[in-house]
Amino acid sequence: MGKVAIITGSDEKYFNILWSFLRSIKFFEETRNIDCYVIDAGLNHDQKKKLDNIHVTPIEIGWGFPFIEGDLAKSLPQRVKCLTARPFLPDFFPGYDHYFWMDADTWIQSGKALTPFVAAADTADIAIVPELHHLSDYLYDADSLPRTRHRHIYGLVYGPETGHRLSMLPVHNAGVFAARASSPLWGLWREEMGTAIVRSQVLNCDQAALNQLLYSRALTAARLPPEYNWVCSAIAPSWDRDRGAFVSPGPLPRRIQVMHITGAALLQELHDIPCHQGGIVSRSLLCPFPQVLLDSRPSP
Repeated sequence: MGKVAIITGSDEKYFNILWSFLRSIKFFEETRNIDCYVIDAGLNHDQKKKLDNIHVTPIEIGWGFPFIEGDLAKSLPQRVKCLTARPFLPDFFPGYDHYFWMDADTWIQSGKALTPFVAAADTADIAIVPELHHLSDYLYDADSLPRTRHRHIYGLVYGPETGHRLSMLPVHNAGVFAARASSPLWGLWREEMGTAIVRSQVLNCDQAALNQLLYSRALTAARLPPEYNWVCSAIAPSWDRDRGAFVSPGPLPRRIQVMHITGAALLQELHDIPCHQGGIVSRSLLCPFPQVLLDSRPSP
């Protein structure tokens, strides 16, 4: 795969979600030794020490865009850096062949979950997962709440006509993606996003700008199946008792490779999850794996 960096970000309040993500990365032999960085968006001393203990590096970075400075920079929550940093990953973390961004509210359910992203990133400008599944009810309703939300953010950034057009297309979810260091993604994304921020004064337009680039054909995408970024707030996963794993719902369940909890799903500690074999189980959607110690033995 060449030299790969996994990058995420968190503040102090989000640390338990981040720890779920890191437990999954360190659990599997295939991912345990990949360099992993956490953008420090307001972590406390004890949390940073905990990261150091598992060989994960917390990094303080700037805002990326030069116009975010002075009073504006002071007024923004540090967690916004997890959005503005994404087009600048090779600049903030130089020396890698591939960069893999994963939101802190994701976690991997397989040691092979990341390999297809990196391989696909060699064939296109970005490897990413569109929010596109046959059980996504909102895809069949032009006025559904998710489409309305997408239309709103696109409209703020690009105006009502372009906003409506983009809202009717599948959203490429920017919470999980991989790209080569040499990909044109980075330069085009920072230019598109920077222009969008200045024009609209909307800072959380990273995903909108990326989708505009993809649908304008300025960038090419290698699109992976929904199991590689399963957005739980859009479609609840099922539980397979035989495999002891979360799977996609429906008659042909597939092991979910990357769980993405997001939004309201993070507010509940336990969820009633339908079982593929029938019935309901009460489970957390966070990573269930124990933390692996430095000598590779799972902790109690």
